[in-house]
Amino acid sequence: MDCSQGLTFYIYLPAGDYTEMTFAIEATDYSCCLKHFEDADNPITIVRNTYYPTTFSTANNGFVFIDPAKLVDGPTFNSALSNRTLTRCRHIVFEYKSLRPANSNILSTNDSPAPIYYTKDGNNMIVYTPAARIDANSNCSNMFYQQGGTTFAIYSIDFGSGFNTANVTNMNAMFKNSALGALDISFFNTENVTNMANMFEGCGSINNINLSNLNAESVTSMENMFKDCTYLVTLNLSGLTTSSALINTKNMFYNCRRLENSPLDLSGFDISSVTSANTLYMFLGTNDYGRSDNPLIILCNRATYDQLNSGNFLDRTYLAENEKVVLQVNNQ
Repeated sequence: MDCSQGLTFYIYLPAGDYTEMTFAIEATDYSCCLKHFEDADNPITIVRNTYYPTTFSTANNGFVFIDPAKLVDGPTFNSALSNRTLTRCRHIVFEYKSLRPANSNILSTNDSPAPIYYTKDGNNMIVYTPAARIDANSNCSNMFYQQGGTTFAIYSIDFGSGFNTANVTNMNAMFKNSALGALDISFFNTENVTNMANMFEGCGSINNINLSNLNAESVTSMENMFKDCTYLVTLNLSGLTTSSALINTKNMFYNCRRLENSPLDLSGFDISSVTSANTLYMFLGTNDYGRSDNPLIILCNRATYDQLNSGNFLDRTYLAENEKVVLQVNNQ
């Protein structure tokens, strides 16, 4: 609505003493403004049936709308994870519309309308901003990558409701070697992502990944995407769509030895541009190195079925001895 002439509204609160009171107003374009009233040493008392007038204005505590904050690139974020103050970091939590005390740990870009900070709380890395949303950098490569010798081991990531990936183009090795047990990023906007190579490679503890309904139609490489996810039991790719832009699926599910327990839904995949060389070892080791009595079942569309079922895609060059992969046209 038009607030240029001022606007009166009311907030009803139960009677009581309030500390750290913050009001947040969020616009439909995700710009946001916050007003902080009292701190822990100065509680505000709300009495029943009492009206407390206040004003929101630029003259009063600098009350202004701010646009979504801009996050640093993946390698820079990973460097922050390696910070000695984050030793034994196990969980990452993103907070929005947060007025935690600002400190010198900055994670926002120079042109970000709002700052992004990080701090450690126990085994948690808290990433927080007064903005209502964080726009991820176009380069998210290596963002949560656990390199050898690092002191952190990420068990969980809470992206919250304001992590926006619409501008991301590179997710190469984004979660590589992490200690995640499960991950749901079905809400990610991936329509501009071109590189998903090595994205979950070496996530040896993860057992459940939900990538359903992602738009991967701009992705050119999924090489090593799930390679060596040896405990991965559930991989939800239903609704994930690729296009003829995809040219490389080499080692994509290599050594995902527990995927035999559920069908792998590739019905949204277009691999028409993938050559035999670039699909080498795509399914090698997906049923525990040769347990043909419990084969991996792949659900696919007719075009993918015909392509995988022809040539050398599933011959002995691409599978372990006695290993068996069963193709099935979805809904047939």
